[in-house]
Amino acid sequence: MGTEGAGLLHYREDRFSVFDSAQGVSSPLVRTLVEAKDGGLWIATDGGGVNGLENGRFSSIRVQDGLPSDRVWSLCEDRRGRARQQPQWSTRMRS
Repeated sequence: MGTEGAGLLHYREDRFSVFDSAQGVSSPLVRTLVEAKDGGLWIATDGGGVNGLENGRFSSIRVQDGLPSDRVWSLCEDRRGRARQQPQWSTRMRS
C-alpha cells in the first residue's frame, strides 16, 4: 500500500511492515503501484521518480537516468515489461 508520507506499507500475517528510504524507497510519497508481469513491483513516487522492487531489492529510475520528471503520478507496464510513466504535469501517456 502506498502512503502520503510514510513510504510503502506491506501487510502480511496480521502485521504491517514499512518500507521507506532506509530500505531504498526514494520518496515517502507513493502515488501508484503496478504489479509487473514478472512478479516484481513498479512504484510511482512524487519526487523520487520510479522505484522497482524485485527479489526483495529496491532500485530507482530518476531524472538523471532519463525520466522527464521525478514527480510520477501514474504508471503502467507495456507489452515488453517496461514501466511507462505519467508525469504530474502530463495529460496523456507518453509512447
